[in-house]
This record gives sequence, C-alpha cells and structure tokens, in this order.
Amino acid sequence: DGRLLAVISNQRVNFHRFARFFRDVLQAPNALYFDGKVSRLYAPDRARHDIGFPMGPILGVVRPAD
Repeated sequence: DGRLLAVISNQRVNFHRFARFFRDVLQAPNALYFDGKVSRLYAPDRARHDIGFPMGPILGVVRPAD
C-alpha cells in the first residue's frame, strides 16, 4: 500500500518481539531491522532528534512539494 513504518525502541528488543510487533500490531508482513546500537531517529514533527556519533548510511523519506 506504499506505507513506510519506522519503529524505534527506547529499550532493548529481541528479533522475536520486533517481528511480532510488525506482524501483529502494525499488520506489516515485511520488516527491515537496523542495528539498535547505532540507529537514531530525526523526526522534528515528533520532537525526536537522537544524538550520536556521526555516521552513515542514511535512510530518508521525503514527500513532494505541494
């Protein structure tokens, strides 16, 4: 359906719990896990700007200008 769902946890989570959340709660059959030790989120509309060591790669989502 074209949706991108990004999930970040404030505590440790194992693969089983991660997969069940996507399957059972979000009803998303596919998920991609990024290593939680280095992953960060920048989402100004959610007042989230995680600080950490500067590194890449970066995954970004943009929407077309109106």
